[in-house]
Amino acid sequence: MQQRSVKAVIIIVTIAIAALFTVKQNRDTTCMYGDALGYYLYLPSAFIYHNLDHMDNVPRDSSIPGNVYAYVNDMRQMADVLKKDYVLDQYTYGVALWESPFFFAAHAIAKITGGPAMGFSDIYIWAIVFSSWLFTFLGMLLTYRVLRRIFDDVPALLSVALIFLATHMFWFSLKQSGMSHIPLYFLYAWLMYLTVRMHEEPKRLYFILAGFVAGSIFIMRPTDIICLLIPFLYGVYNKQTFKNKMTFLYEHKGKIGLAMLVFVLPTIPQLFYWKLVTGDYIVYSYGQQEFHWMHPQIMKGLFSYGNGWLPYAPIMVFAIVGFVWLRKYKIWVLPLATVVPLYVYIIYSWFCFNYINGMGSRPMIHMYPLLAIPLAAFIQYIYKRHFVVKATFATIVVVFITAIYCFSVAMAKFVFVSEYATKPYYFNMLFKTKIDYNDLLVYDMQELQPDVDKMTYLGMLAIQDFNTPNDSVSHFVPDPEEDSGYVYHLDKGYEYASMKLIVPYDKEALKGAKWMKCSGRFMYTDLTALEPHMLVLEVLDKDNNFLQWRGCKLNNKLGIADGSCKHAKGEFNYGHAERWHWGEVYFYAPVPQDLKEGDYFNLNVWNKNKEELFFDDLKLELYK
Repeated sequence: MQQRSVKAVIIIVTIAIAALFTVKQNRDTTCMYGDALGYYLYLPSAFIYHNLDHMDNVPRDSSIPGNVYAYVNDMRQMADVLKKDYVLDQYTYGVALWESPFFFAAHAIAKITGGPAMGFSDIYIWAIVFSSWLFTFLGMLLTYRVLRRIFDDVPALLSVALIFLATHMFWFSLKQSGMSHIPLYFLYAWLMYLTVRMHEEPKRLYFILAGFVAGSIFIMRPTDIICLLIPFLYGVYNKQTFKNKMTFLYEHKGKIGLAMLVFVLPTIPQLFYWKLVTGDYIVYSYGQQEFHWMHPQIMKGLFSYGNGWLPYAPIMVFAIVGFVWLRKYKIWVLPLATVVPLYVYIIYSWFCFNYINGMGSRPMIHMYPLLAIPLAAFIQYIYKRHFVVKATFATIVVVFITAIYCFSVAMAKFVFVSEYATKPYYFNMLFKTKIDYNDLLVYDMQELQPDVDKMTYLGMLAIQDFNTPNDSVSHFVPDPEEDSGYVYHLDKGYEYASMKLIVPYDKEALKGAKWMKCSGRFMYTDLTALEPHMLVLEVLDKDNNFLQWRGCKLNNKLGIADGSCKHAKGEFNYGHAERWHWGEVYFYAPVPQDLKEGDYFNLNVWNKNKEELFFDDLKLELYK
């Protein structure tokens, strides 16, 4: 296949995959929450409500999403916690600066069409979404133009496409718009391109633009000031090139001074905002959130399944391998060898090193224009090998792209949550876009459940059916599903039931058993999303010390196991809930092999949020 045809296939496939995801998963997208809303809030505050000195004063308007009011209320609460007499947006305004053209366009359209011109309606949301798409495209284009100077056409283009398709950049480009990471990806790519152009043809314009781009990066994310190392280290790889660099800096010191002046310009509005709100020009706006410089979590940040980097950017394994070939592309060796490791140290020194809110380690997206170079170096090597090597690489690439696409769909449907993932949960959900009851259990318990089809039922170990009423216990109420019998009613305000299923360890009774099925029937009356009810199995010794603990949530499982709820045969997610609905909940726990006389099992309910709950038929059944 000719090079032009290969390029066309890469472009068409990339656009088709992005379009498919956008059409199917992006209909109800929003950026009016979390970090994205914090970045964006400067724009309606400055240009619509004129309340920069008190951003939490958002007028009541039915067109404003509830997320906005929840966010500004959190701002007030944070001010109370920090004992401040002002409400401060903790985020710098840099993202808002680059979103502003899209905001102004949306505002103009809203006014012309007579729509709600209040800064938070759908037209503004889609303007920010479009900005994400455009920054992604421009960043990819600029990265490609940098790579094309040192690599063949196909490896350069394929590197850019794979960074988009086979990393979590896909998610942040197309679904979770409004975050800082995609604009920063674009700005890093532009800074690299300007760095090359400054050294090829040192025009004043390139220096001015480089200063403004670097200043924008800094004001978006102040720790990214290390981006300045890119132009200063570019082209330096031995003593002579170091001398050449010093000569270059001296010869163009006037342009560099101008670039430094322009670098400062984007920071000035931020200083005035801080002065307006707090009375000080320099403010640390993140309160008690801080860096732990002496205890970076680098290994967890890079490799953890709970929002680590490589599990959600698998193609970048080849970028790491590609460092082997960098000696051929010496001009970029020092920026890569310096900026990337330093950046990794900085971002994983942050107190919240897994960066929650999103898929994978999102700050690493900023490094993708740089990391595209070793990735392209690896692909260039593969591209010149024989067919078998290329076919093997292509197969791996398809697997990686499919994994990222499926994870993105699952995230969009809320059937996968990367920040809570462990190795069992991650691999259990690999290539899935729908979930079943078993997946709910793996999500809760972070361990795989046994294959029920290969298990043999041994018998009932114990049951608590509450059918023998105790007049001294007021929690017994008639069973609504049976003519006779009772269920246990746990009143609002109670965390634990007074009656449980307690079974002493019996070696003979457990003989041959490998698994214990823990189950019960439940019904709740209130939605308790934050602290849901749980079915819990405790294994304790004779002194009541915990030997094992396992539990699963009740709220999102009622009616799923027995197919009795309206969502059981369709798609549901981790937020599934059925109030006033009786249903079975169960999980399997391995039978401990090292128990002693006096140890015992305790199957009970943990009503963590102290909401009303009814339950019955607590059972422990044995399997092998």
